[in-house]
Amino acid sequence: MDAVIQIVWPHDGQGQARDVTEASLANVGVDLFHHPVISPTGDPPSVGFGFDRPVWLLQALNNGYLEPVKVGEKVRATSPLAEGVSWPRWVFNNVDVSAARDPANKYYFAVKVDGVPTHTTIWAHGADPRTYFPEKDIPASSCP
Repeated sequence: MDAVIQIVWPHDGQGQARDVTEASLANVGVDLFHHPVISPTGDPPSVGFGFDRPVWLLQALNNGYLEPVKVGEKVRATSPLAEGVSWPRWVFNNVDVSAARDPANKYYFAVKVDGVPTHTTIWAHGADPRTYFPEKDIPASSCP
């Protein structure tokens, strides 16, 4: 199973979109695909609407452990570019991200599907979500 975090939408308690430094909550959208996500036809092989295993959002603050936040709700996602095309998306509404208002903090999100090996994307959420590399990674040699 490939779990792809597609969106993290920060907002206030009234559902108004906010900058990360102003938002205390976020909604997270996740799409699931059969592994590997790349198929011979070029179309991602979605798990389909019949998929019924619990999909968990995991969250860590800074270097903390990834911990389960909540089980997602399956909804129907559509594309404005392709009429009649839809797929299942799991949404996690009103996830607490209040600590991310401080630029010193970052939340990391991942996904786990019960009973299925899950390959997940990792999403960094914060006022400054860049990773920190104290030393540049310099190649030992270059190709001719």
